[in-house]
Amino acid sequence: MATQKRSAMFSEGRSVLLSSHQLPEVQQICSRVTIVNQGRTVIEGSVANLARRLHGGVVYKAEFDSVSPELMSRLKRIDGVSEVEVIRDSVIRVVVSKDYDLRPFLARSAAEHGSLLLSCEREEASLEELFLSLVRESD
Repeated sequence: MATQKRSAMFSEGRSVLLSSHQLPEVQQICSRVTIVNQGRTVIEGSVANLARRLHGGVVYKAEFDSVSPELMSRLKRIDGVSEVEVIRDSVIRVVVSKDYDLRPFLARSAAEHGSLLLSCEREEASLEELFLSLVRESD
């Protein structure tokens, strides 16, 4: 954390232009990006906002001990949830358009329907996924 604070203080009021095809590294280093395709700016903004645009919101992957149709129905009714899908066995993918912590809602919904939330993680889209998606759109 001390490194992050020093880094933030160092970069305050400064900009560095980095041009690279190494998108994983860019994602780790930069707070804002501009994606250029064939000499034209396709999109620019913070990495987090660009990732939300790719998926239509923030994506959570959650594993339950069991997933009932009632639980799926309840999850779809959570404020801001735009998509709920089972991706394998008792693992679901939830897309929420609002930027808030969805984990308490998932845990409460599971408990209300006799299930248990085993794990939950917020998935971050990679810049590479975003770049490929945008380039396909613009071509």
